[in-house]
Amino acid sequence: MVDKRLRYFDGQFLQDQDFIDEQSYHLDRERRPLKCLAVSGVCEGLTVTGSQNQVTVSPGMAIDPQGRQMILELSKSFDLTANRPPGGQTKILNLFLSYEEVASDLATEGSEGNRRWHEQCKLEAKDQSESQPSESVKLAKLTMDSAGNVTVDATVCEYSGLRLPKASGNGAVLRYQRDGSTDRPVFNGELKVTGDVTLDQALSVSGNTTVGGTLSVTGNTSLSGNLSLTGNTSLNTLNVTGNTTLSSTTLSALTVTGNSSLNTLNVTGNTTLRSTSLSALTVSGNTTLSALTVSGNTTLNTLSVSGNTTLGSTNLSALSVTGNVGIGTTSPSEKLEVNGSIKTDIALISNNAGTSYATFSHKDSSGSDDYAIAQHSDGTTYINSKTGRKLYFCIDDSTKMTVKSDGKVGIGTTSPTETLEVNGNVKVNGTVQANRNKVVTSEESMGIIASTSWNLVGEYSVTITTNGGPVLILVNITTTTASSGIFLFTIFRDNTNLGNESGITSILHEHGSSSDTRIVPLIYLDNPSVGTFTYQLQAKAGNADQLCFVNNSFSKTQMIAIEL
Repeated sequence: MVDKRLRYFDGQFLQDQDFIDEQSYHLDRERRPLKCLAVSGVCEGLTVTGSQNQVTVSPGMAIDPQGRQMILELSKSFDLTANRPPGGQTKILNLFLSYEEVASDLATEGSEGNRRWHEQCKLEAKDQSESQPSESVKLAKLTMDSAGNVTVDATVCEYSGLRLPKASGNGAVLRYQRDGSTDRPVFNGELKVTGDVTLDQALSVSGNTTVGGTLSVTGNTSLSGNLSLTGNTSLNTLNVTGNTTLSSTTLSALTVTGNSSLNTLNVTGNTTLRSTSLSALTVSGNTTLSALTVSGNTTLNTLSVSGNTTLGSTNLSALSVTGNVGIGTTSPSEKLEVNGSIKTDIALISNNAGTSYATFSHKDSSGSDDYAIAQHSDGTTYINSKTGRKLYFCIDDSTKMTVKSDGKVGIGTTSPTETLEVNGNVKVNGTVQANRNKVVTSEESMGIIASTSWNLVGEYSVTITTNGGPVLILVNITTTTASSGIFLFTIFRDNTNLGNESGITSILHEHGSSSDTRIVPLIYLDNPSVGTFTYQLQAKAGNADQLCFVNNSFSKTQMIAIEL
């Protein structure tokens, strides 16, 4: 605290520290009332707007927790390029304003030094997981996508307000609060009023409230403490989390036309509630209601009546009871027990499949065979789709398995063409039995062998991805010679000859003047590493003038690769 100020007199010798002390005194006296009686926050302006990779703050004023004034005379832009998230992601930031002093205006005459202090407004953007910078005021919450687009949420803006001192601890606080749709004053602390109170807007009090006169509120009323009223009361909406006692209880004494949330309500006279949420309702006299109409949601934790109660006609848009509720039964054993089917706007829960089954379906698919889920009393469970419709199994709204109406199953595909079609790798730890051994096969193909060098025969080539196991290569082709001679066949893996002419070859001879047709079988066991490999059938003629055809018109011709 600065408790001395300069006293001037003729002939006084002043040094720079004297002027510094003078400024310190006046700054202390200026900031101290704001620190004690005002709440830090925005006083006016400082509206935040977003654009590509930046935000702009309009001119305005705020007060920080130390009572220092932060004044922005011109709009100020703040670059957010460094905060852009990676592609496809979003990032949430909080924008803060804080006070900053910067020495400026360097002297051009006399001693070297800065002649002024420049009071500035400093902007900072922090990730939502980071704590608020010390002595700052929150202006907005920012959502930034990977393209640099910025969305501004100003409902979190901290506004300045009034602080009411008290003997010990923090006093009550009154400030504006935004909830996304309206601005309203919020009073945090206890409030006692001895005269009449009339409010045209909403009232929110977080402490106890006592009103000795009449309380009239045309807006919403929210009290987190106890409410005690000795006069007549007319409230549009009353929300009280503490106990509530009303001593004047004629029909005009308590009239609630909006939503009401009361922890405990004690009424000795008549009560009319249009929309009510009660934790406990206690009525000490006899109660006769020919009609109870509640137009809003109604929650009753406990209904206790010491006299007789008659309800001639009850119409509730919503009823919540903490005990068991029975519909179609007078002895419910669960929170809600219904003897019959349940139908909502889009769903139907029933026993259409028979009395031994419980089913769930869409209301427009109520046929006995159209259920979505059915369970028998013995625990047998069925998942079903309507005739002609697919059955999808999803995770995070993404289809992982599909069953078509014809029984074909697809994993990784929604349009399977076989009984089971898998788009991806399949891992089996046990034995797999199948009706055929084809794993990867080539198409039937024609081919001509006329060169003395190794060449691919037709289109007999297969590509297989292995997990390190041995690969069995099977070849079955039919050849017809056009001239007598010797023809050699072998297997290549990725352009490397795996065989030798004596190990895996077939020799064809022409007989007489007619062509010689033979079936050429080849079998080879390879041991490649893990990876993807291409196997080819290649052949060559013994001499340059020899000619041979691969002919698929006589029998099935194919090349198969199987990982064992």
